[in-house]
Amino acid sequence: MGCCECLTTDEMDLGNTSKPRKCTDLLCLTLFLLFWAILIFIASFAFVIGSPGRLIHGSDSFGNTCGHILLDYLLYVFHLDQNNPQSSLRLCVKKCPPRELSSLADIYSFYTRTQSSLCRYDYNFTSTAAQPLEQQFQRNDHQMNSLSSTGPCPTLPVHSTKAILYRCIPELAILQGQAFGHTIYEFISSYVPLKKVINDLINAYREISYSVTVAIVFAFVSAFVIHFVAGIASWLILTVVSIALIGPDNKK
Repeated sequence: MGCCECLTTDEMDLGNTSKPRKCTDLLCLTLFLLFWAILIFIASFAFVIGSPGRLIHGSDSFGNTCGHILLDYLLYVFHLDQNNPQSSLRLCVKKCPPRELSSLADIYSFYTRTQSSLCRYDYNFTSTAAQPLEQQFQRNDHQMNSLSSTGPCPTLPVHSTKAILYRCIPELAILQGQAFGHTIYEFISSYVPLKKVINDLINAYREISYSVTVAIVFAFVSAFVIHFVAGIASWLILTVVSIALIGPDNKK
């Protein structure tokens, strides 16, 4: 054996095993960025063109958003035909009627007390050119029945309503919804084990919500800490979990 030996190319490459690293998933990265670009474009387009305020305040049948621009004082959506809201004309009103209105005179009285018109925007309550307003609203049953879902005033009777999510919802519909929910609850309650589970969830929903919130916050903090000090954070988590699992010795 001599001191000087000729090393082959393969033997020389064994000492230099590190190779320059580079991105090998350009296609996946491109598709991922393209997906996010399309997602951001769709979200921006929907936010600008779609007017998300309509979901909160609602809109009338003419495309106006209640509580915005010219209708900033008309916050609530009201249907002229409460019995058939799908085909009814929707209007933005200042206030929902809190009690039943059984005649046009009641509608006029509600307007004089609250300045909230339940009729179409082009219906002029203050016009007295033809006859006094009191006489205009004292109509017979045939004239009252001629009111349709398109106006000019709501079909009678106008049921008492409550404002829910800026919508005038008839109290009768609310009561029916509550009765339906009560029926479902009674049906579920007929099964004793399931009833106990639901009762426990209802009674402890605050504690469950607090625990879930604390767990989520702790998970984010742990992930953030582990990113910087992985070793210390791992030992800290193990220590805290071990201490938490140590319970009182119930053995006598």
